[in-house]
Amino acid sequence: IHSLTLTTAERRAMSSNSITFCDVKDAYLPNADIKLSFRIEKDYQRHRRDWVGIFKVGFSSSRDYYTFVWIPEVAVPEGDDEVEQTVTYPARSIPTEDGQFYQFVYVSATTGNVVAVSNHFM
Repeated sequence: IHSLTLTTAERRAMSSNSITFCDVKDAYLPNADIKLSFRIEKDYQRHRRDWVGIFKVGFSSSRDYYTFVWIPEVAVPEGDDEVEQTVTYPARSIPTEDGQFYQFVYVSATTGNVVAVSNHFM
């Protein structure tokens, strides 16, 4: 049994209402692409260089990522409160350490701050 402890920054980011990760699995298949979906509220001020990284659980800085993908710019349709986006991590960029916990982390390019943190996965 693995014990997971969240840092204050992780707890704050997980309670963010601006970005919500969708359907994060408990584990992902090795050597397979990962498709990650998330919702962004229309009031969140996105930057064209915002990104989502894969981090080991317990990271201490937005520079501690294993890999990342840029978030494509997508306009929120008129009348909608949010937009759902999907990004893909190519299989060759996915960590392969057995037994290690990871999480997806949305990072603001404007501030360099963590905006949202997903549930943990292996």
